Amino acid sequence: MSAEYIFNANEVTLSYLIDETKRRLTIKLNGYDDCGCEFKNYTFWTETQVDKIPGLLELLKIIK
Repeated sequence: MSAEYIFNANEVTLSYLIDETKRRLTIKLNGYDDCGCEFKNYTFWTETQVDKIPGLLELLKIIK
């Protein structure tokens, strides 16, 4: 069984995937797919730093 939690905002999309064997945090910067830039897809993800997600959530609460 797996679950994915997604937070969409104008500037960024955060998704947290929980699978039977792994967890993944993905951060995508929105608005760059149609910008005419050389690099169109600004997506960052990690499977090794997911234990730090509670700290990230606390930081996001502060800066919102």
